[in-house]
Amino acid sequence: MFTMSFSMVFFILSLALESKELFIIGNVLFIAVFVFKLIYTNKWKRF
Repeated sequence: MFTMSFSMVFFILSLALESKELFIIGNVLFIAVFVFKLIYTNKWKRF
């Protein structure tokens, strides 16, 4: 949960600094963490 919040910080920074690269980094990080969490929770019946 904290990693997804951390990736959203890049969204805020990209708006403040008007940087397209920070938005892309935040977006890629958000999607990567989301996919990892989906795979982790659905594999090996952990939860």
